[in-house]
Amino acid sequence: MVSLLKEQENFLRNAILTVDHSKEVLQCFLEQHLKNNHQTFEDFLNKNQHDIYHLYYDSKCCQCGPGPLQRKKRILFASQMELLFDKNKQLSIHKTTRRGDFCCCTAKTSVTTAVLDLTLARCLLLHCCVGMFWYSVLDFKGVTLEQFLNSNKHILYHLWKNNTKCCKCQPDCIFPCNDPLIMESEWKKMFSSTLPPCENDRKRPVNGAISICAFSASPSITVKQIHLELQGIIIQYCCSTRKSVEKLAELRNLTFGHVKKASMSCTEFNTFMSEAEDAIYDLASVCGKEDYYRQMLLDLRDKPLDTRMFCQYEKVLLQTISNYE
Repeated sequence: MVSLLKEQENFLRNAILTVDHSKEVLQCFLEQHLKNNHQTFEDFLNKNQHDIYHLYYDSKCCQCGPGPLQRKKRILFASQMELLFDKNKQLSIHKTTRRGDFCCCTAKTSVTTAVLDLTLARCLLLHCCVGMFWYSVLDFKGVTLEQFLNSNKHILYHLWKNNTKCCKCQPDCIFPCNDPLIMESEWKKMFSSTLPPCENDRKRPVNGAISICAFSASPSITVKQIHLELQGIIIQYCCSTRKSVEKLAELRNLTFGHVKKASMSCTEFNTFMSEAEDAIYDLASVCGKEDYYRQMLLDLRDKPLDTRMFCQYEKVLLQTISNYE
């Protein structure tokens, strides 16, 4: 067995973290979503087939209703769709005049989450699993939506009032967005102005009725009362597991997206490893597997490595990068 330089070891351990462990915890998180909904992965794909198809193809399909289709940037590629769907099996409503690949196709028989890499798992979670993110911040923590909205009121307020400081802002406060993402009507559906503004806000030259301290979440509000697009915005800014999914993908891109040589300094490795561990533990805890992943990551730091493994993981990473460029 040929030994590796320390910088090469760091690169390899980080590659194993990305190719195996980060991918696996996203698969695990999606599996928890399937378990919560009493679904197989095949069921999940068939239920979300139309939405997934339009992550790949931006023209109207047989299942689209009247009116224009809101065009979105293409996210999925044919190679990814082929992992999920059978082009030889289509719904009865399919019109043979439609030429788009995978239009009305059903999921591959007995397909499992094992076919997912980090990129594809992230895509399905972000676009088809908003319910799982709600589960992670509400049911899993024993919190009501009213409590959740109140605890995230400051962030949500500045998704509405995106360029106006409030009495809760620190001097170095940075607004979360450049343009308003929540409309006044949407804000007022979630929050009621039932409290008197604080003393500081009463001194401000603004109407106290729009002061953050005058609002509290509407009693007994439910997720179903919030439309899906707004749910996505709330989850994006206020859900730790949503941010953890993005963090693992971001770390993969930072460490391997434009890598020029297969080495990594100890400082870089420790920084990336620490950030990845936090994200993995966050996701694993919701699945009841935090101890399992904690031991796995401890083993990763100490396991012996060799040049054969180095070449193997380097090849996998380069292939993954080339597939999605």
